[in-house]
Amino acid sequence: GALLNDSIAALRRSFKQTEVRRQPGAARIGGLPTRGALVAVSRQGRTALVELSVGRGKRFAYLTEVVLREPPCEGSIGLGRQIIGSLQFTR
Repeated sequence: GALLNDSIAALRRSFKQTEVRRQPGAARIGGLPTRGALVAVSRQGRTALVELSVGRGKRFAYLTEVVLREPPCEGSIGLGRQIIGSLQFTR
């Protein structure tokens, strides 16, 4: 969708080195169907992973983002996904 593409484009403008891996399939976050991408960004030899997820409601789209500063740590990736998976959207 447009919000996910715009978010990826913003990261590409901010970081010279980016690698994007689209997440296959759709997950549910906060009860909304989502699409996502995992973006590796690098600056001055340091790499971070940014996990983006976009959920679409009836009127609005919602972007969630988790930044992992230590990408080799699988536990951090799992924790980030657990945090995103536990979100609930309320009014």
